[in-house]
Amino acid sequence: MNLFIIFLVSITIVSAKISVKKSEKTKWYNAKKEMPKRAVNLKKICDKYRRDPDFSELYKEVSDPSQNYVQNWASKLFLCVPAENGALTWNRFFRELHNYDLKKFGTHNHTEGFIMTKEQLQSFFIESHRSIITRHPMERLLSVYLLIFRVSNAHFNLGITGYIKKFWLNNRIDPLKPEPDEVQLDSKSRPTLTFRQFVHFLVDCPKEIANCEKWFQHGIGQKWKPMWQYCHPCLEAMEPNPIIRLENINEDKDYVFSTVGLDYTFQWEKPDISNNPEFAFNEQTQRKYFSTLAKSKIVELYEELTFLDHELFGYIPDKFVAFGQRK
Repeated sequence: MNLFIIFLVSITIVSAKISVKKSEKTKWYNAKKEMPKRAVNLKKICDKYRRDPDFSELYKEVSDPSQNYVQNWASKLFLCVPAENGALTWNRFFRELHNYDLKKFGTHNHTEGFIMTKEQLQSFFIESHRSIITRHPMERLLSVYLLIFRVSNAHFNLGITGYIKKFWLNNRIDPLKPEPDEVQLDSKSRPTLTFRQFVHFLVDCPKEIANCEKWFQHGIGQKWKPMWQYCHPCLEAMEPNPIIRLENINEDKDYVFSTVGLDYTFQWEKPDISNNPEFAFNEQTQRKYFSTLAKSKIVELYEELTFLDHELFGYIPDKFVAFGQRK
């Protein structure tokens, strides 16, 4: 299985500043103008809920705010990459960057993190450049589904499909029996959850079975954890600087790299969908799966699970709601 295809990218690491081909960039998009707007919106939303007890988790102190960030000490760049936002690719790039720094700076290589105290690390984190890689929350959730229940062995090897069916789905009044047009098998023709069953599991199971939301929270459930829970974007003095969107990844990362003076970069390319169109960024795939849901269920998914990711990072759910069925 090609892990870089699963994570929607192939990368070529290159030294020095190499721009993406002009034809590959969005002609109208200006990262220098758009990225600061996202930072302003994030601060606005964080301030909006700061005194609301219903949103206290947004501001809860954590022992190490930088835990889910990859970092480059030389440029003082910290980058938070939630699951299904290209984590494998970014980890590979930062390892390549580490080796580049070894040659540039010598064996010391700016690895202060290994000798810092907890307090020193937090201080270094605060004074560094912090960015988050975001993606449309609905597209990201579809990507999680495709990875776990369609293209990998995860749901089978970990027994997730069987567990969910045995302890939740088969005991419901409505077992969500698949319709003829719904995908019911994974890529190896093994029974799997339909996308509709997966979404209902996320939204309904916690209301129907005590502690259902904790079944996979320390394992595979990390994949569908909201982006804000990965990156803690509302902690005071530790808010991210520009937010990098996967949708404009090349323009956004080039802007950030230029801002921190990074002279090592890579080109991010989406895979060719002509042979396999089932990628979450493909609108045809989005329509295929979200059209199996009622519009009301997509709204529930937005309101109950992805609302903060939408609002904090400036996304709207309208397109995905429009894909849904009127029931």
